[in-house]
Amino acid sequence: MAGRYPRFNDITAVYDALGRLDSATGRAPLAAIQAEAAGVAKSKVRVVLSLLGDWGVVRQHRPMAFSLLQRASWKPTCNN
Repeated sequence: MAGRYPRFNDITAVYDALGRLDSATGRAPLAAIQAEAAGVAKSKVRVVLSLLGDWGVVRQHRPMAFSLLQRASWKPTCNN
């Protein structure tokens, strides 16, 4: 099972990448997020964006663009 699920570092990398892109354009296309979060597999970027959407942190626009809903009020933390 190792490597199948996004790790904490993957979530923070995607969140930070989206934050950088979103602040510049207001919306970030999936391909740009995948390029900006270069250390995260493309499939995991999609999974992380889905998780962030479920948590109410990210909004998906059409066609395949994303924006942050909670910029300063949310930051991923690890409770381990």
